Amino acid sequence: MAAGFPDRCGSGIGSKPKAVSVATDLAEVVGGAIALCLLFDVPVLLGGLIAGLVSLGLLLVQNKRGQRPFERVIIGFLLVIAVGFIAGLFIAPPDAGEMATGLLPRFDGMDYVGPALHPQQR
Repeated sequence: MAAGFPDRCGSGIGSKPKAVSVATDLAEVVGGAIALCLLFDVPVLLGGLIAGLVSLGLLLVQNKRGQRPFERVIIGFLLVIAVGFIAGLFIAPPDAGEMATGLLPRFDGMDYVGPALHPQQR
């Protein structure tokens, strides 16, 4: 069990990190399923299966080939995302004026902030 702790505490100490790991993996698979559903109209259950298989494949690459090839796969994914963003800039270039106005603070909708902060003054 856990070093320096009584036997009755050891299983509890080890169960928290495992539960956190499971929750993180579950969030990853559910997020991937929702993303595939929104982007490609894939059913959520099938998207979850695809996301889970991709995650398992990545872990398999890390376990079988080591850290360096795993890092190269992740860098490849990041490059695909970067190329997609850059292509989007060329396909539908943003208006420079609109981008500049996005840098300036606006106070649109301030009438909603007051009641949220001071509900008794409605």
